[in-house]
Amino acid sequence: FPVTISCNFHYPPKNLFGKFDFVYSNPHDQSFNPKLAIGSWIKCLKADGLLVLEHSRSHGKSRTNRQDPFGVETEILPFLIMGWFSANLRLEGIYEPSKPFDNAHKYFVFSKKM
Repeated sequence: FPVTISCNFHYPPKNLFGKFDFVYSNPHDQSFNPKLAIGSWIKCLKADGLLVLEHSRSHGKSRTNRQDPFGVETEILPFLIMGWFSANLRLEGIYEPSKPFDNAHKYFVFSKKM
């Protein structure tokens, strides 16, 4: 895959900082340090770039394991993210996909503050 970047999402190459209009992610539950990972994704955004996090019940505390060590309930995630990054992010919206997803499946859209 010639246009693919392979790296640990906790430590992206610094040459990616400030390069992206948006970062979309749903593997934050696979992070050993979600605050570090999300902070790295924010660094990769351009000014006013968007961070889109997909989250569902399967990302909750009851579903944690060796592969998915981080768990947080869907209703708590935006408060946690804003608690960590209120100086860097603004919550723009919470969106629900159309069916067949369950009602706890959400897309959280944050914008990077300039």
